[in-house]
Amino acid sequence: MENVRTSERTPSRSFPSIDEEIVGFEEDAENIIQKLTGRTEELDVVSIVGMPGLGKTTLAKKVFTHPSMDKHFDVQAWCSISKEHNLRKVCSEILKQVLGSVDGIRNEDMPNELRKSLMHKRYLIILDDI
Repeated sequence: MENVRTSERTPSRSFPSIDEEIVGFEEDAENIIQKLTGRTEELDVVSIVGMPGLGKTTLAKKVFTHPSMDKHFDVQAWCSISKEHNLRKVCSEILKQVLGSVDGIRNEDMPNELRKSLMHKRYLIILDDI
């Protein structure tokens, strides 16, 4: 089971309310970090799956906020997917984190703008609660 301990630490990048230091999952997090930062040139997907309450989001937070992620990835984004998700809203949220703003970009242009902004970059995008 996971333990969460409150601390003064806050991350340097956009992240859903994390004013806590996560304790536990060290070995699992390290395995995922090694998979993500391996020397492959191809697009890769790492899935964290399991029953509700096992700590999948906590593990993903631990990986996402790890200092090596800043060094390895050019772009990072975290998006929580709701049950009634809207592809345009998801795309808009990710693009907002990638570019900092979506002002002046039409909704129908967002998927193409996101693709162009990620091209030739290393990126980590976490889709939570799919």
